[in-house]
Amino acid sequence: LYRKKAVRGIELTVIPVLVAFLFVAVKHRTINTISPFMDSPWFYLHVFLYFLAYAALGVAACVGVHYVLGGQKDYEQLQYRWTLAGWSILSASLLAGGVWFYIAYGTYWLWTSKELWITLTWFLIGLYMHARMMGWLRGRPAAVLGCLGFAAAFFTYFGVGTVIPAPPTQF
Repeated sequence: LYRKKAVRGIELTVIPVLVAFLFVAVKHRTINTISPFMDSPWFYLHVFLYFLAYAALGVAACVGVHYVLGGQKDYEQLQYRWTLAGWSILSASLLAGGVWFYIAYGTYWLWTSKELWITLTWFLIGLYMHARMMGWLRGRPAAVLGCLGFAAAFFTYFGVGTVIPAPPTQF
């Protein structure tokens, strides 16, 4: 991204995001065992796509912050493209997760806090993309909404299990 699109100064936004991820990753306890329910190709596909989507959304948010601070018009389009890629991969991840969950537990969906928040995140990012594509939202407000989509995704991944505890499941 730095070399191809000449987004100069992007490291000013990327480095704090990386530090935040590393800090939270160090604070989480390590899980050394895997449940037999999670030992499925669908689960691994779901997790791989989920992390790939978060990476694309993180890049989009960094470009969006850089656009808000710098104001170069090319960055807004670049943020939209990275968000579109991240949202598409996130959608595929949710489908793979639904298939895995059905195989493991016999249902596609439970109303847990994690599933609710990822759905809200998916809709928020979809709202940003729809408003941006239809021309209702352009410029800095669009970039801020795109960054809020990543903030919601960040909270979904790191905050829902700690700030909003998940109730015990029946399984």
